[in-house]
Amino acid sequence: MVTSIAGTAKVITIFILSLKEDLPQGLEMVKEYSRWILLSWTLTYRLVCKPLRKLYPDLTSLQNVALIQPHERLVLEDYERRGQGEQLSLIVLDWNLTLLKWWNKQGHLNVPADCNRNLDAILAFKKSCGNTIKFADKNIPFAL
Repeated sequence: MVTSIAGTAKVITIFILSLKEDLPQGLEMVKEYSRWILLSWTLTYRLVCKPLRKLYPDLTSLQNVALIQPHERLVLEDYERRGQGEQLSLIVLDWNLTLLKWWNKQGHLNVPADCNRNLDAILAFKKSCGNTIKFADKNIPFAL
C-alpha cells in the first residue's frame, strides 16, 4: 500500500517542464492543471483519511479553499447523486487528460513526445488513486 500512494509532485513537474516557456497563458495553465491534480488527490485521500475527511467533508468545503470552481462542484455533485462518489477523483483526472490533449493540439507543449510523457504520468497517478480507493475499506494507518 505504501508504495502505491499517489504523489502530486512528479505529475505536476512533468507538465511544467513540458510547457513552452514563452506562453502568455502558461501560468494560468499550470494553475489549472495543478489545481485539478491536487483536487483529485484530496478527493481520493479524504476517502481513507479521517482528519482530511473532517477538514473537507463535502465539495462546498473544497470550493471554499479554491480547489474546485462552482461549476465543477455542480458536475461532481451530480456524480455523487448518481452513486459514483468514490470515483470523483478519477473523473477529475479525466478532465486533466482531456485538457492535456487539447493543449497538445494547440501546440503548447515543447515536443509531441511531451504529451505521451504527461499522459503516462497522469495514468500512473490515476492508477495510484484507484488503488487507494480500492483500499478505502481496509484499515489504513492513521498516519496516512
